[in-house]
Amino acid sequence: MNLYFAEDTLPADTMCATIGLFDGVHLGHRHLFNVLKIQAAACGLKTLAVTFDQHPQHILQLDRPPISQLMAATMRINAIDEAGIENVLVLEFTEELAAMTSTEFMQLLHDKYGVARLVVGYNNKFGSDTDSTFDDYKREGARIGVYVFGATRNNGPVVSSTIIRDAIRRRGAIRQANLMLGREFSILGTVVKGNQVGSTIGFPTANVKPDSLYQLMPPPGAYAIIAQTHDGKRYPGMAGVSHRPSVEHDENADIALEVNLFDYDGGDLYDRQIAVFFIDMLRRGEVKFDSTAELKSQLEQDKLAAMQAIDQYVNNDD
Repeated sequence: MNLYFAEDTLPADTMCATIGLFDGVHLGHRHLFNVLKIQAAACGLKTLAVTFDQHPQHILQLDRPPISQLMAATMRINAIDEAGIENVLVLEFTEELAAMTSTEFMQLLHDKYGVARLVVGYNNKFGSDTDSTFDDYKREGARIGVYVFGATRNNGPVVSSTIIRDAIRRRGAIRQANLMLGREFSILGTVVKGNQVGSTIGFPTANVKPDSLYQLMPPPGAYAIIAQTHDGKRYPGMAGVSHRPSVEHDENADIALEVNLFDYDGGDLYDRQIAVFFIDMLRRGEVKFDSTAELKSQLEQDKLAAMQAIDQYVNNDD
């Protein structure tokens, strides 16, 4: 895969492109990418995914809280690559870009980034002229040398990033979300210092700070996970998402992600990057334990449940 940014210039009339944030790179996105690959092959062009550094709503709706995202930008780009797209263009979503009409944006894609064909998703809109229709895109695109094709949903999955975010954030429905994603919901982060209570009771945890400022977090609870450490090795484990430490109460604490890796003996993880892949929710909510003995007993039960969930997942035994 070739990765490009706004300052780059691509050869004229070489690209068949599609546009989107592609948060989660879910099954719906991959259906769109398949249409893109078919169109590119038919026209003798290369595939190009045009995406953005942040969610457009962070610029368009400053009066609203930022939208949480399903995956960090680096994981999103890797997932687009895994979907078989040859080129990715990452544009900084600015007020200037947001002000462009669809025609102006297509002109930019054509003149600077070599786009000769554009595949538009069945419900995709782009440009400040939000009332423009697919027929408008086709007419204006043809005038400037960009030929627009529509990717209808047809038998494609009825999936959206919004639906997946809702499944995770509101209900902790990890298994349902994973089915829509076609992969595990994941969080990429860096291991930081924690309170180290787990180490004293035989369940050492890695406290993970998400790398993305807008990372979506599942609701508080316990989860079965598989983690990939900085050396590329994968370990089964369990994770706790909480607003506070399990023993000491702190209403003002940030949401914490603590990961316990089973049979890990790879040494210090501090300041190392780790990817946490969520398999299933084990239990929901936070529990205030009166003692470390109660906490240890609960963690032992969680570990057994996590091992069972991971075994079922790995062996596709639903």
